[in-house]
Amino acid sequence: MKDISKKWNSMTSEEKAPYTKKYQEAYKAFEKKLVEWEEEMVRQGKESLVRNQSRPTTETKKKLPNAKNKEADIVSTKPQSK
Repeated sequence: MKDISKKWNSMTSEEKAPYTKKYQEAYKAFEKKLVEWEEEMVRQGKESLVRNQSRPTTETKKKLPNAKNKEADIVSTKPQSK
């Protein structure tokens, strides 16, 4: 592990560029899938599984179809930027 760290630290920005680009693309895909998963957990009534910042609030709730009673409270779970 030390060897890998030394090699990374000795690389120029240009040499690191393909790896950082790959990381950024993977992270964007992860964020998108996380938001989709959180929305699904809220739809299923499992709000306790999602991050606090992604949980519905009373002022932003909207009505969406639900298998149980045809209506359920939900919001967009897109993470808020700080």
